[in-house]
Order: sequence, then C-alpha cells, then structure tokens
Amino acid sequence: MSNPFEQKVEMESSSSIIGSGSQDCHPESIQTTVAPSAWQSEKQSSPVLTARGDDAYLQKRAPRPPNPWRMSLRVIQLLSCIGLFGFQAGASPWSNEMPFQNNVGLLYYVYAICCVAFIWSSFMVYVYLTRRYRQANNLKRGVALAVDAILATLLGVGVCFESATYACTPGQYHGWCDFFNTGLFFGMLLFASYTFSSLWDLFGGLDCLRADH
Repeated sequence: MSNPFEQKVEMESSSSIIGSGSQDCHPESIQTTVAPSAWQSEKQSSPVLTARGDDAYLQKRAPRPPNPWRMSLRVIQLLSCIGLFGFQAGASPWSNEMPFQNNVGLLYYVYAICCVAFIWSSFMVYVYLTRRYRQANNLKRGVALAVDAILATLLGVGVCFESATYACTPGQYHGWCDFFNTGLFFGMLLFASYTFSSLWDLFGGLDCLRADH
C-alpha cells in the first residue's frame, strides 16, 4: 500500500510536466506575451512620425498665395484693352472720316482680338480675387500659358500690320490719326504685357526643374 504523501508528490510532478509540455506544444502562447510590448512601443512612436509627415506633406501641398504683381499686370491689360478699343473705334465718330477703307478688315480683326483679351484678363482678375478671399485653387499653368501665348501672337500680328498699313502723321484727317495712334500705343502695351505674361507662365512651369534641397 502506497503512502498518500508520495501519491501527492507524484501528482504535482506530473502536472508540472504536463504544463511544460503544453507550453512546448504551443509556442505562440509565449510570443503573444512578448508581442504587445513591441506593438505598444511602435504605437507610441508612430504618432510623432505621422504628425511630422503630415506637416511636411501639408507644407508641400499648401497652395501658394496669389501674386499681387500678376494682378497688377492683368489690370494693365484691362486698361490697355479699353484704350485700344476705345480710341481706335472712336476715331471715325470723332473725326467724321474713315480713311483706309480698303483695309478696314484689319481694324475689325484687332477689335475682335481686343475683346477676347479683355474677357480673358477679366477672368484672370476673377481668379486672383477668388484665390485671395475664398482660398480657391489657381488656374492650371498650361492653360494660362497657352491662352497668353496665343493672344500675344495674335495681338503682335495685328499691331504690326496696323503700324505698317495705317501710317499717318498726327493731326491728319481731322484728328483721326491722333485717336488711332493713341489706340495703337495701347495695342503695343497690350502686346508687351501678354508677351511678358507668357514668359512668366513658361518660367513658372519650368520651376519644377529646380533641384530639391
């Protein structure tokens, strides 16, 4: 007959052996006890990195404030359009004469381009104001470059042909040449401003070629 004390010792030793065997058969139980500590450390450090990354991303993607010099250039274009159309279209009503009737189509060509330029400059002023006071997005650089370049080319052709075709001295035709020459001055100013806008758009688009520091 066995001693009860010896049976109790044997039972405790067997239970300890079974417990150790169960841990060997299920190693993931040991891993789960270690994994939370590493996960917690990563969780604690991740918000700082995420916040820094978000700040850098927002700084990179933040819209640029509108340039007041571009606004001034568009205002000059608007005033030039008014001066070009007003003086050249009002030359005949003021002087009651219409010289160069054989080439009157050139005047209508310049009037049409002047109206398109006025509409485009007004739209660009609207874009500036919405960016300034409503935090709106800017116009695509390629669209602005294309329209400015086309208008600069068409205005250059019109102004050059007017200078060569309607050559008249000041005071001639009862003041018609005075009005026309004044309008021609505004046309040259308009052509120069659109040429400058085209170059500004071009160089601004090529700004992406700069090296990042």
